[in-house]
Amino acid sequence: MSRSNSRRQGEEAQAESEARIRRFLMRVPVALAQLGSDGTFLNINDRFVQLFGYTLDDLRRVEDWWPRAYPDPAYRQEVMDVWAAAVQRSVLEGIDIPGREYSVTCKNGEVRLVEVSGVMLPDELIVTLFDVTERRRAEQAQKRLNRELHAVTECNQALMRAEDEQALLDEICRIICEAAGYPVACVAYAEQDVGRSIRVVARNGVDAGFFAGIPLTWSDRDIGRGPLGAATRTGLITEVPDLAASDPLTVPWRDRALAHGYRSAVAFPLKDDRQLTFGALLICSGEAHAITAEEVRLLDGLANDLAFGITALRIRAERRKAEVQLIASEQLFRALVENAPDFILRYDLDLRRTYLNPAVRKLFDVPLEQILGQRPNVLPRCTTPSATWSTCRRRSIAPRNSRPSCLTAP
Repeated sequence: MSRSNSRRQGEEAQAESEARIRRFLMRVPVALAQLGSDGTFLNINDRFVQLFGYTLDDLRRVEDWWPRAYPDPAYRQEVMDVWAAAVQRSVLEGIDIPGREYSVTCKNGEVRLVEVSGVMLPDELIVTLFDVTERRRAEQAQKRLNRELHAVTECNQALMRAEDEQALLDEICRIICEAAGYPVACVAYAEQDVGRSIRVVARNGVDAGFFAGIPLTWSDRDIGRGPLGAATRTGLITEVPDLAASDPLTVPWRDRALAHGYRSAVAFPLKDDRQLTFGALLICSGEAHAITAEEVRLLDGLANDLAFGITALRIRAERRKAEVQLIASEQLFRALVENAPDFILRYDLDLRRTYLNPAVRKLFDVPLEQILGQRPNVLPRCTTPSATWSTCRRRSIAPRNSRPSCLTAP
């Protein structure tokens, strides 16, 4: 009797232990599935249902899992082949099934990146499914940020080297696409015409045909409500996280962008030193919601640096133009003075001679050094009648506002 009681107590203890293990497995934060040797789903835990949405009513056998988790036939066959090979190797070598990442479609249609591994037991298989979606997204986001930081560095170097505005615009668009990894980058300027048109001045990743046939504008009407037009008109960053879900009024440019494989876009206004918007920088991505807030912050800084560089180049170009005009004007004035038959002299603020034109120099038979630096009342010997020089002095022009004067005589 006591032996029977001991056996019953032992069985009860074992049952209780197995129950605790089942409760534990049901509540662990990792999705688990228990399959029989014939491919029957024996059990799935709470995390499995929470992650994928499938229950044991949906999954009777493993054949029910494949088409639901991998609806694409080609990808499904690839996964099945890889998994079958892994199971066979596990059986032959007596090892666990190593983890491998798969894109699993949930019951609600969402696709999650899942690391799937397994443990072979004598008469069943325990499959572990660990969701790595967010971790991979964070890693990808960090990689994008690193690329953008590298791109910002390259752009700053390009700005420091820039000598020509068009070359700078082309280089910045190239860096954004090649270094930062975006498929499209373009710069457009706002025209101050009646239609408030937008002129694309630089681009990378897209040909001119992309913009053909659509009258780009920054006016507040349908075709002006795209990111380029809105950023130019409002002076604010304009984001379109998902082009497929954007305002139907933007159909002309939206449909063309979608047809080229672009799913999201953001435009940054370009402002001059008076904070007036003169254009915009447009960047597109092939994925919806792909451009994060941190990326927008970095790209906004890049756009501000670009706008500063453009403004600085324009100011430098205007200064050079003014310098060229001044030199030309001075050369013309000097030619007129040098060839004038009139007597032309220049004095500094201390009334000391600093210049005599050839017409005056012919009056004196002394070296030029003896004439310059002297005051008006100090006269060298003249080679012409003194009346000529006296007439020149009497007709001299008095200084105005304490500036040096020119003495002239016919």
